[in-house]
Order: sequence, then structure tokens, then C-alpha cells
Amino acid sequence: MKLYQNLRKIAEKSPFVVDTARRIVGSDLVNNSGLYQKLALRKAHRLHLSKPLGTKVVCIETTSACNAKCIMCTKRSLPHEAGIMSDTIFSKILTEAKELGVKQIGLSVYGEPLSDPKFIQRAKMVNDLGFRFYFFSNASLLTQDKAKELLLMPGFGSVYFSINGFSKKTYEEVMMGLNRDKVFENVLNFLQLREKLNSKVKVRVTCVVFEKNKHEINELKQFWLKQPGVDMVYFPAIRNRGGTTLDIETQGENPVFSPLSAKGRTLHPCRYLWEGLFVYWNGEVGVCCEDNAARRIGIGNVADQTLNEIWTGENIKNLRKLHLDGKRHLHRICGKQCSYNTAWLFQENI
Repeated sequence: MKLYQNLRKIAEKSPFVVDTARRIVGSDLVNNSGLYQKLALRKAHRLHLSKPLGTKVVCIETTSACNAKCIMCTKRSLPHEAGIMSDTIFSKILTEAKELGVKQIGLSVYGEPLSDPKFIQRAKMVNDLGFRFYFFSNASLLTQDKAKELLLMPGFGSVYFSINGFSKKTYEEVMMGLNRDKVFENVLNFLQLREKLNSKVKVRVTCVVFEKNKHEINELKQFWLKQPGVDMVYFPAIRNRGGTTLDIETQGENPVFSPLSAKGRTLHPCRYLWEGLFVYWNGEVGVCCEDNAARRIGIGNVADQTLNEIWTGENIKNLRKLHLDGKRHLHRICGKQCSYNTAWLFQENI
């Protein structure tokens, strides 16, 4: 197990190794083979038996607003109402999550969490209730005051900074609306403060790789891994968001998606159905990060249901059963729209 974990850490820091692994698992030779199909189903069943209600992670979208217009997003091609979660719904989620035995809270889903004017206040509520928490951010609004308040919270476990370019030109062409130099300054200040406060918060820099920025990924990796406090630089491939249209596609470009998103292949059970729930700003609940833009797979709403009712309800049970029975292809979204296959080959045994 330890050897596996060490190898995985090495792989995650290498764009070449990660890309090679994706291409192996995403190839027709592997993905469509009978042996791999059996492996995926067996591992999915073992995951379900060990964690029939998922891993009990709740990701809360306190706001869907964002101050960036990243070209690999769907903000323009698939606009939806932006809003901020009410205090009533937020408090209800935390209370019911505590009753369910949830240990970890994600404080972001689709928007930029720091654009929520109550984000620090809400993070404190999560921390005071004894949860561990993490969030994804573009860091453009991460002032030193906010950074200090967050770093002083014992429950703050990790942060993922989305930095999708290294040079000013590339960064600002990809993450439209943001100032590259200001973002880099904010993250570097955060890292310095982390060291000063002797914080153990894990810091990950993520960069979605595609044509416009792939020539810079080695430079970006080397720069951030040199910074004290950065634990990982991770390079996810661009994905097609469950079959929705990305902003980059509306501009006439044809992005090369992750090999795991290739269409016309055998569809396997999706690990996301056991990895937690996503509660959107208006209380609607989803189960898949690929669907966080379109929001077509809803399994309930915390405004008129308890989290437990949703967690154990027929909607999630039926969806999981369809995947476990090898019938994902019959689902209107998972089978007819989404082509993304979560990898099972390089996952540790459950």
C-alpha cells in the first residue's frame, strides 16, 4: 500500500506520467476490453459494499458567482443564475451533515468561493463545528487578512489554487478577467504566511492542460514546486463537462479532451457516485462534478428535504444500481450525454 501511495505521489507531480496513464486507461484497447470491464465492475461493487452511502464528503457552493471567465469553463456557453446561498440553508446543511457523521466539507463547487462576502464567516462556522474543510480558488481575491484568518483555523486542511498558465499573456488569455501578477503575488503571500504561522495546510496548484497552455506546464511546475509550502502541482486534462459545450468551443476552437472523455466507448461505473454530494447555492443537490455546470442530475433539495433523506433516497440508490448493474449506458445523462470514464485501473484496492 505504501509503495502504491509513493508511486502515485510521483506520478501526480509529473505531467508526462499522468498523461501517459490517462492514455493507457483511455485507450480503446484497455477501456473496451472484457477484462477491464470486469475489473471496473468488481471494484465498483467493492467500493459500494465498503461505503454504501459514499465517503460522506459534502461540497457546498456558497456562491456560484465568479470573477473570471476561463475559456475552458461554461459560464458563457451554458449560463445559469448566479446566487449566494442563504444563511438558513447553509446552517441546515452543517447541522445535518454533523448528524450524519460527515468529517469533511468542501467549500466550493462551481463559483469562486472568495467572491462570497460571508466566506470567512462561513469557514469559521465549519471549523467551529469540528469539520475539516478545503476549497478551490483562483486566488484573485485572497487578501492577506483573509489568508491569515483561514490559516488560523485548525480545520483548514487544504486549498487548491487554480492557475492555468505561467506567462502573463497565456494566463490572462485563459483566465480572462484576472490579473496574473496579482494572483501570483496573492499565492506567494499566502505561502509565506503559511510558513510564518507554521500552518500544516496542504497547498496544491492545479493547471488544466490544453492547447493554449501546454507549452508552459513544465515551467509552471518547476516554479511552483520551488515555493516552500506547495505540496503538489497537478495537471488535469481538459474534460467535456458531461457533454456540455465549453466556452472555448463557442470561440471556434476544437479542444483535445482527456482520453478518458473519448466518445463511443464502453461506459463503466462512475466513482463519483460514491465520493460525496454537491449542494448548490439554491439547495439543489447533485452527485457529479462533471454535471456541476449543466446540473441535469438532481437527487433532491435541502430546502425541503433533510440531507439524510437525500443521502439514502431512492434517486441516488437507483442511479448507483444502474451503474453497478453495468447499465450506465441507459441513463439519459450518464449514458447519453457524458462520456467521461473515471479510471479504475490505477486506483488502489478498496
